[in-house]
Amino acid sequence: MNSEQLHTEIARLAEAEFRTWRDLRDKRSEFHARRGEAALEAASGDAGARKRYSEAVASMAMLEDIMIGARARREELLKQALERECAELEREAAELERQADEIARRRMKLEAELREVEGSPIHIRAAQALSSRLRNQADQLRSQAQRKRAEGPPASGYAEAGSLEELVEAILRYPTIVPAIRDVEAWWDALSRAATGHGGPFEAARLVWRNGRIHNGCSFVLAHGHLIKLEHTWEGSTVTRAERTTRTLAEIPLPHWIAGPQRPLPPPRPRKPPEVYRLEESGKCSKCGSAVSALYVSAAYGGPGLCEPCYERLKVPEPRMI
Repeated sequence: MNSEQLHTEIARLAEAEFRTWRDLRDKRSEFHARRGEAALEAASGDAGARKRYSEAVASMAMLEDIMIGARARREELLKQALERECAELEREAAELERQADEIARRRMKLEAELREVEGSPIHIRAAQALSSRLRNQADQLRSQAQRKRAEGPPASGYAEAGSLEELVEAILRYPTIVPAIRDVEAWWDALSRAATGHGGPFEAARLVWRNGRIHNGCSFVLAHGHLIKLEHTWEGSTVTRAERTTRTLAEIPLPHWIAGPQRPLPPPRPRKPPEVYRLEESGKCSKCGSAVSALYVSAAYGGPGLCEPCYERLKVPEPRMI
């Protein structure tokens, strides 16, 4: 499975999981009501109520299992893609090592032939032998594959939206291991309640996750000039914190592990003006009147063109009486 097929399969899983989550959210209250009524009827001795209760529980459990299965399938696809990428790096490393061994064998053969001609051992020495460079490249590729395996499949990303449905859909379409949707719902509900105290529903939200979990320090919502986020306390609980802000969502930088350092480009270095402009044209010196083929115009003094001797005298200041 190549990269395009992987993204296609993840998009298919994202659509199925999103559709299942929306059905579960819309029918959750109905499921709870049916289950509660069936439980009360079953407690009173109704034989058919047990069946209705089991059907209600099974319907809700089936939707939850579909979401769990889609998440597990996503993780499996990403792990398989990572393993294929590492195997390709190791294959390239093995090919480079094969080429290095072939070059080493040819060099040994040449050394043997020269030894027969000269009658004494001959060693070919090179400052940067091609075989050594190939082996170094192979070692780098193997180290890269080992590092990728240690890091695991990608599990960091972010999503921005103005509603819960848009946020969940954007998260599921991200080609990484994403946080559980129930955790996203809990995060959204907590900040929605906090935003109510600052003037009503919020305008935009950004959810950032790292290692497959929500990163509360970088996730926030904007509501009427307030930036609201969740924070962990020393007791292990979470509290909401709001601060005034005039920035828009696009003006708030992303964390460095997603977008890299958000530093402005350094200003261009000022160009140093030349000390003299040499004009390749025939003319007369404005000081001595001699005909020349090149005129010199001082950048510091300006003025009309001078011949080279007059310009050199102009550079050296004349002595003056004090």
